Amino acid sequence: MFKIQDGSQLAFFNPLTSKILKLPEVPSLDSYCFSAPPTSGDCMVVGFTLFGHVLIHFVSRESIWHLISLNLVGDDPYSFQFPTFNGRDVYTLCNNNKGLNVFRDMAEVDFSWEVVVDEAPSSRCRSLTQYFLSSCDQHLLLVILGKFGESVEVFKLKESREEWEQTNSLGKHMIYISDASCICLDAKLPEMENKIYFPRLLDNEDTQIVFYSLETTCTYHTFNDKNILESFGADFLGTKHHYCNLPAIWYCLRFNCYMMLLIIIIKKM
Repeated sequence: MFKIQDGSQLAFFNPLTSKILKLPEVPSLDSYCFSAPPTSGDCMVVGFTLFGHVLIHFVSRESIWHLISLNLVGDDPYSFQFPTFNGRDVYTLCNNNKGLNVFRDMAEVDFSWEVVVDEAPSSRCRSLTQYFLSSCDQHLLLVILGKFGESVEVFKLKESREEWEQTNSLGKHMIYISDASCICLDAKLPEMENKIYFPRLLDNEDTQIVFYSLETTCTYHTFNDKNILESFGADFLGTKHHYCNLPAIWYCLRFNCYMMLLIIIIKKM
């Protein structure tokens, strides 16, 4: 899902069929997520603005957005970043990605909004950090990334205690991170398990995708076909980030074991 034209409209894009499903026009959204594939009758899109509005669209129903005001106190922007569905609830990072909030039963008129964790866990990184939220096998994961990739920490939410607990293993899962999204999926091959993939390429002629391994003493690698190349470092030095008008989008071919980094560039009309 991505923005088209001047950002007032969202659309789903199927790379296999080139089919585009445009959604009704919507006010500028700071972040958004969806609950299921757009062909599903349960597909719901939830978006957040910077000024305390939630917009909800049911893709298979009427062609409108439902606008809900959160009645925030004050005029300062209040950001909701990396929203992710966990069942019918939407979890999101708030207040510069430090706190964790949940919107329970978003499909219902009387949904609730709660603060789950006030602050993110302490990080060992001494540089600026970025925070990424994802849902994995009914659990929530928080990835804290150092500005230069020198630190990658993964935490799992212990909801019974309402606190983050650091973990050193994703099991048979893998995480894909871009500027605007963070997704956790089942690995298609054992070689892809327990790794975090970034929209960065090794700065050489082969332009190989960079990933971070949690099982090889936490270092960066690349793939050569199915084989894992030797570690090339402990940070992003020697890699390059692809910049474009839109954030990078990860797309997984269900019948293929490899990941494709799609950079979709749409000219403004």
